[in-house]
Amino acid sequence: MNNQSLFIVVFCLSMLTATAQHQLSGTVKDGADGSPVPFATAALLRADSTVATGVMADADGKFILAKVAAAGYIL
Repeated sequence: MNNQSLFIVVFCLSMLTATAQHQLSGTVKDGADGSPVPFATAALLRADSTVATGVMADADGKFILAKVAAAGYIL
């Protein structure tokens, strides 16, 4: 493999990882007794506190935030 082909392969792989998206999941729990909080809102905030995305938890307090770009967030 010559240097030009190697560069193209590395470039394509780096573009794939740069656009990678992640999934976050968890359970919303009451701070007092640790019980799940049904139908709570889970919001993902950017560093400047604007909303990036959000979902409603299910009856067991579980939520999934799909297609989240890699960055620093506040949950």
